[in-house]
Amino acid sequence: VLSLGDGEEATILNGIKIKLFGQFVKSLGSKSAQFGSLIDTALLIEWEGRRILNCNDNYLDQDNANKLANEYGSFDLALMPHSASGPYPAAFNNLSVDEKRLEAHRLEKEYVDQFIEVTEILSPKIVAPTAAEYVIVGKNWERNEYIGLASADDAVSKWRKFAKGAKHPTKIVRLDCGTILDIDTGEVSGMSPRKISLQEKMSFAHSMRMITFRYDWEDTCTNPDEIDQLAIRARANLWSVQNRLDWFQDYNVYLNVDGEYLFHFNFNDETLKRLPNGQSLREKNYLEAWLSPQLLYSIVTGRVHWNNAEGGLHIDFYREPDIYIPEVYTLMSFFVAR
Repeated sequence: VLSLGDGEEATILNGIKIKLFGQFVKSLGSKSAQFGSLIDTALLIEWEGRRILNCNDNYLDQDNANKLANEYGSFDLALMPHSASGPYPAAFNNLSVDEKRLEAHRLEKEYVDQFIEVTEILSPKIVAPTAAEYVIVGKNWERNEYIGLASADDAVSKWRKFAKGAKHPTKIVRLDCGTILDIDTGEVSGMSPRKISLQEKMSFAHSMRMITFRYDWEDTCTNPDEIDQLAIRARANLWSVQNRLDWFQDYNVYLNVDGEYLFHFNFNDETLKRLPNGQSLREKNYLEAWLSPQLLYSIVTGRVHWNNAEGGLHIDFYREPDIYIPEVYTLMSFFVAR
């Protein structure tokens, strides 16, 4: 196992060179973001005169794309993100159904436009749209329409239209499980990429709507005070991470546990309070998250990761005002009792 930092290189099997890049963009959705997801990376692979850039979920912007183009000149293959996953807008109850649909389409367009923009700058020999296509099953299956996931087909068709008009040399290919790409010839073999319509996705999700998840069967507490103590320890751990990252803001979080009670804290205050159900007053600038006691227990004990739970639409949200503050969602991944 090799552990590399941002910009570090290593030579592995038969002279293959690899280089790791940390997060290029803190947040595509917020220009004022102080830090991003903290986990996304890209990998450069070089061997025998060939060069592959695998960005996966690590989004490029114009500045970083230009830096890479200036430093490396050309790439044989670029694996580029064309979409994004997350709870917005599908799981946000401050939006109407029509607003969710409009926001989903807006996100799809913005991410494909970003894909086109950076591909034009990098000008690889071949580009392939990568990552962020899935279907939500279980009780929230109907939300698939509002996730805002652009398909690889969207990116392919838009690039081909752009490249034809601009006479751009980059060839685009669509890959799938079992698809094989020869980067020397550009030929694609193996299993053909699947073309799955939204209707087919919804039909599949509907067939899996009764599925349950591991946390549904979780014993929430061994005594009445356990979850309270775990939540206090989770807030303490989150506070320590805030100190390490130096991020403090007058912003409130409410954890609504099945409508029975609330946990509340402010990112400017290390304390956590338990509030009774029925207290309707919310302090301004807040995010409220609805989740079951089983899921909360699984999160604070580390059995389930917050990021996976929100991305899988297991948590409902309401925010006021409707402004995206990316640090809030990243930091909630540290709401774990230590």
